[in-house]
Amino acid sequence: MATASLERSVQSWMRVSLFVGLGVLALKITAYVLSHSQALLADVAESVVHQLAVGVATYLAYLQLQPADRTHPHGHGKFGFISSGLEGSLILVTGLVILLSSITHLSHPAPVEVGLLSMTLVAATLLINGALGFALIRHGKKAKSLLLEANGHHVFTDSWTSLGALAAMLLVKFTGNPLMDALCSCAIALIIVYSGSTITWRAFHGLTDGVDPAEAETISGKLAELVLRQEGRVHDIQIRHDSLVIWVQAHVTFARDETLGQVHDRLTAIETAMRGHFPEVRTLLHPEPDDAPPHE
Repeated sequence: MATASLERSVQSWMRVSLFVGLGVLALKITAYVLSHSQALLADVAESVVHQLAVGVATYLAYLQLQPADRTHPHGHGKFGFISSGLEGSLILVTGLVILLSSITHLSHPAPVEVGLLSMTLVAATLLINGALGFALIRHGKKAKSLLLEANGHHVFTDSWTSLGALAAMLLVKFTGNPLMDALCSCAIALIIVYSGSTITWRAFHGLTDGVDPAEAETISGKLAELVLRQEGRVHDIQIRHDSLVIWVQAHVTFARDETLGQVHDRLTAIETAMRGHFPEVRTLLHPEPDDAPPHE
């Protein structure tokens, strides 16, 4: 998929996530008003924070897709990590607050009114979020967008919290014990805390230029193969990742008797081939004669 198409895809899916999420939130609030379930309240609180985060993320998605300029020569892709970190942090704090509230309700469980309509609404949100989360993660991986992936994983977490809320309502209905609702609320809170911690760590890893070893090995191996085809050798490969582009810098050696034009043509062929294999990769190659001293 071309870069421009990837950018449009990220923006479009963020808007879809925002508007679908608002509809799901409305269904959850209606279900809570009908049931007064503590587990469902935790689910609603998580969804409110998620929508706030998605709103901010949608704006940051616009910023990260802006072209490179004088102050950001490598583009604005890091905004994707900032967005993911913000979303993950909000999720984490929300989960901790919900956990504390749920623990309080263990000793003083509130009555729950379980009805067919409220359970149907929760089941509907579960299905919608499951489908949306799958689509966001799928397109996020395709577009190499941590922003979309993080949003997709959060939506999936939202579906798990809905499942927990539905389980709580069913347990209360069949046991008649409102304590089941508080216990499920604690479980939901723990899921939210785990999700927020994972997303926050991935964003921090990206902001500090961390790389996936498996991804780095794949890219480095392909680069070495392409350089060898052009009768050269590669060394000092460095990989830096933002939320949209993978920047690969390396030193490439060729025979000293090669002309500047020949070296240029070989480097262009390598960079073009790399883009063909990895559309998200931008390759910056430094040519050297094969008898040059080692780079330090």
